[in-house]
Amino acid sequence: MYLDDTRIRAALRRAVEFGAAHRLTIVVLAPDPHVPDELRHAFNLVSHDLPKRNELLGLHGSMVGSIEREMVAHGLAGLTRSEARHALALTHSMTPVERIAGIWSYKAWHVEQNSLVRFVRQTVAIESLVGMSHLKHHALIGTQPGRSPARRGLLVLGPPGSGKRSFCQALGNTVGRPVVRIRWDGFLGLVAQDLEHELRKTLSVVEALSPVVLACDTGDRGLTEMGFWNAPLAARLWAVFLEWLQCSKPGVYVAATAENAGHVPKEFWQREFLDAAYFVDLPEASQREQVWQRGRMDFGLPEVLPRPTFQEWTASEIYHCCRTASQLGLTISESVNRITPYSELSREPLNRLRLAASGRALKADSGELYRACEPVIPRRWSDPSLN
Repeated sequence: MYLDDTRIRAALRRAVEFGAAHRLTIVVLAPDPHVPDELRHAFNLVSHDLPKRNELLGLHGSMVGSIEREMVAHGLAGLTRSEARHALALTHSMTPVERIAGIWSYKAWHVEQNSLVRFVRQTVAIESLVGMSHLKHHALIGTQPGRSPARRGLLVLGPPGSGKRSFCQALGNTVGRPVVRIRWDGFLGLVAQDLEHELRKTLSVVEALSPVVLACDTGDRGLTEMGFWNAPLAARLWAVFLEWLQCSKPGVYVAATAENAGHVPKEFWQREFLDAAYFVDLPEASQREQVWQRGRMDFGLPEVLPRPTFQEWTASEIYHCCRTASQLGLTISESVNRITPYSELSREPLNRLRLAASGRALKADSGELYRACEPVIPRRWSDPSLN
């Protein structure tokens, strides 16, 4: 913290020269391995990783149950020794269930305050998601502990409201892993030389939190504003992220989502970075019926009322229609007239997304290769005599 002063840097440089002549070694302890340019040649940077689970459990050996030890070890992962001691001291007099919840609350608060990693609240059960049977099966197999070879993750494409983010939360809730995301807009205020260091630090925090599900939205505002996929300044960052993604991380499962064909990096289509790509299309008639029945039961709507077919509606739009009808005391037909579905609002982006996924992605329901039909563009008749 004192190396920003030019006088201290000059004194330290003279001390290094004196130590080289008299066999003296100068050791600097710092949480951030940033060294000024004039001192970089004189110091050898040695970085220490966060402690392992067994080291953190050694701080408190009074636990006798193996299940409690495993849950406490999962909660303490990603903390330093002093932070782990503080978390154990705060939760010492609690019951086992309250203790686990207290450790996770402390860790979530501390990680979010000191890094660009954010925890995503998990409130969705994977049984509540309609369709996506093959996608669920693939993800559940890939997140099984001790599986060899380790799975890297999946790319999930679909229109807004198709359940991509809900799938990420439900996956972590089902397999017992926390769901985290990287706050990419935090890189916007950094200078060029600190971007790569901050990204490596953030990825190391994600590794320390393993086992974990990393939710990555390719259309995140921070990514698009920084031009993460094509800007020359961010090309180095993208290379660092791909290098980290290509190396197999047994405890990190990446769930990348996209709803715009232009925001999908070309590297995500390659199998050496992610295991597979799935496309979640608009729900079928049977799936729309399931969503309607669930919305009717949740909001107390009568079943005898006539309802539309909800053709080319997403699951979230059908559920929102039921909620609107319950809140305003309307019928389903009146509530439908107040909502414009995404298929009508953004027909061209949806067609581009389907064409981009055609021949590259798998169907989320059956696992077969997705093939999109070419959109029929009506041709306008013109009089040839006008030429």
